[in-house]
Amino acid sequence: IFPFSERATLSVGYRHACILDTGAVYCWGNDYHGQIKPPVDLIYPTKLVSGDTYSCALDSGQIRCWGRVQIEAHMPTFDVIDDIKANGIRMCAKARENWYCWNINSGRAASYRKTSYSDSGTLRIFQNSVCSIESGQPECDNLIHPIPHTVKNPQHLHQSGHTACFTDQGKIVCMGAEPVLMQRFTD
Repeated sequence: IFPFSERATLSVGYRHACILDTGAVYCWGNDYHGQIKPPVDLIYPTKLVSGDTYSCALDSGQIRCWGRVQIEAHMPTFDVIDDIKANGIRMCAKARENWYCWNINSGRAASYRKTSYSDSGTLRIFQNSVCSIESGQPECDNLIHPIPHTVKNPQHLHQSGHTACFTDQGKIVCMGAEPVLMQRFTD
């Protein structure tokens, strides 16, 4: 058990974890890829995220990563990054009021149909895909089955792996690796 302040934030990867407390980052767990060795020259880390075999900090408006990842060579270029999210092999950065997402796979970046999301507050990033409700419609990348065209008012977006679900007019709508499932719940 580590003694940390109540303001400390925890970030958990596949087999490692890191904590950000009073401007310092501490990591422990599996270190096969250097994911528990944060850079010693972090200046002012304010946010911490972890993926499968990496962790990243938002440090003075820039992303700094360690472990099995070298995103600096593959990510979009921004003057200042406001926020970051990560999970599995996905990474997203908020800059200029939009979220930009890319794949982290052994340091290689991949392009997707949708790489920019508005700051609507619904962005969810999980192991294999990113979803958001954009202009009243759900948008997801990397789903095997498409989003049904009958969606009218999506809300409460949740996602895991290759599957995303949301509520729409009293129905739960799911799409992804399994065929589309629609079920109506009544009182």
